[in-house]
Amino acid sequence: RGLVEFQQPQYLDATTHDMPSEHDQHSAGQGLAPERDGNTAKLDACPVPLKVSAWQVALFVPNVIGYARLVLLIISEVLLAGARPEAALWLHVLNLMLDGVDGAAARSLNQVSMFGAFLDVAVDNLTRAALWSRAAPGLMGVLLPTIESLCFVCTHTLQLSSGAWKERLATGTPWLIRAVMSRGFRNPLGAYVVAGLMGAPLWCWACRVLPGSLYCHPVLGLLLLPGRCVALCVEVWVLHNHVHGLIGLHRAPLDKDAPGTKHE
Repeated sequence: RGLVEFQQPQYLDATTHDMPSEHDQHSAGQGLAPERDGNTAKLDACPVPLKVSAWQVALFVPNVIGYARLVLLIISEVLLAGARPEAALWLHVLNLMLDGVDGAAARSLNQVSMFGAFLDVAVDNLTRAALWSRAAPGLMGVLLPTIESLCFVCTHTLQLSSGAWKERLATGTPWLIRAVMSRGFRNPLGAYVVAGLMGAPLWCWACRVLPGSLYCHPVLGLLLLPGRCVALCVEVWVLHNHVHGLIGLHRAPLDKDAPGTKHE
């Protein structure tokens, strides 16, 4: 009781539809991640079933990092309310730096989990929502966090259905989406877009809360804001594609059974 089976799905090869090779299975049996290839969608962690408790999953190192980021966000908001914006700024910077650590820790420690993936993006969205609400009060401060949250719903739904939403978006999609999502953002354009997604709200926040500080330099804004605009294009496309797919689920049977439709 209290145990859950922690098992990653056996993904098919994206091009040949073969199961992971014998070498990959042998590597996985030793707790190693299978070798990744640019044309395949392989596992990011060991596929061997592990019996772990829910508390063990909750206390995985990358998840603990997520909790720490959430605490940093709360403290930074308290500091900002107490008229200490400089300290709040550095806590936000530390928060964003830790965002690049949890994923690496999950892969290196073989602690990849669906809960961890959810927690990571949830904390990201909360952090950016807090920044945008201060940086752009009004419609823009509500619109951007709302789009990000809706996009999170879309990608998490895709993650639950296929287990590899980044790979799905990197194939058979418009060229801009493929370019950004290639290798799970691990490409120059993808890294630039992620930097804009995470850094632009902090730059706008600093310009409003700490005008004249080093982080408010106009050159930094010129570097970050275009990346955020590209991220917005990707988010809008993901939302449009998701809604179109949901409508299509109901449209097909309705078209089939519409009056005047001939059935063979």
